[in-house]
Amino acid sequence: MQIPVPFDTLRQGIEQPIVIRSAATSVAIFIGWYLFWHFSGYIKTIRQRAYVLSLLSSFTTTIASFPLVWDVIRNNGDFQVLMLPERQWPIAVTTFFLTFLTLDLVIGSVLYRSKIELLTGWIHHIVYFGTLIWVIQHKYCSAFVTMCVLEAPTFLLALGSINKRLRHDYLFAATFVTSRIVFHAYMIYNAYVFLPYGHIGGTLFAFFPLHCYWFYGFIKQQQRIRSQPKKGNKESSDKMVSTPAADQKKQHVSPCTVSRTKHQSKTGVSVQYSISKNSSVIDRLALRLPETLQRELRLRYGNGIPYLGGTNVYTNHEHTNHEPSVVSVH
Repeated sequence: MQIPVPFDTLRQGIEQPIVIRSAATSVAIFIGWYLFWHFSGYIKTIRQRAYVLSLLSSFTTTIASFPLVWDVIRNNGDFQVLMLPERQWPIAVTTFFLTFLTLDLVIGSVLYRSKIELLTGWIHHIVYFGTLIWVIQHKYCSAFVTMCVLEAPTFLLALGSINKRLRHDYLFAATFVTSRIVFHAYMIYNAYVFLPYGHIGGTLFAFFPLHCYWFYGFIKQQQRIRSQPKKGNKESSDKMVSTPAADQKKQHVSPCTVSRTKHQSKTGVSVQYSISKNSSVIDRLALRLPETLQRELRLRYGNGIPYLGGTNVYTNHEHTNHEPSVVSVH
């Protein structure tokens, strides 16, 4: 098995012209990208700001990984196609991702510090930074870029975090399992076959438990979401709940109203008479009604007008203007 000859020192690896040019270009691209989103006014929350750089980084590295992933699959997992001959563009992509890790901590510590957690933020980025320096020194950049297909779920996560309408949990889960579990395990096996107990296989295996832990956290999150009642169902159930005490309260506050509407042909003004449940008030108000209406009410209800829950429509044919009078009891 042939493996690339690494640089003698770490400094020789990072002082390659391709690394220096790629780092400078990547810094300009990432800062310009973030400023564009910042001043566009589209991102308004801390969570949105935290995923702006990840959106660009994950998209670029995922697309860059496709040719190398195809080479590995086409050659039945032969790692030799990733080692020799050494190519320049994977070094540029590796430097691009290394720059992202640095700027994400620098910018994030100022603008979205609460979203940079200890394990998945500081420890993850610092360990990844050191790993990529080691990758550049040992000329394993092609192998790293091949593994950048694992950034596909990160791209979906960043996309859904910036725009909630583009969030699809099941698509994220399917992509995560396919790339970070299945393909990652496949590459660990191929690395072991290529060089048993070698550095590449050991490095790939070291990151595998972290991906399993993240997916376990995603499953627990989905279980919590499913266990919570939907807001619409809760509101509907609240509206449907009816107790005798509540019904009695509603009946108590509902007044007994007897109203008569008199339409005047010229002014169009309507006069309403309201009679409460109290009999003394009823008697006093009844005296103000026209005599014909008083006579009809007393013939119908007696001396006192009782509280009724229905509605009665009374038409006074003896009205001088021959206009209908309406008596409503609510």
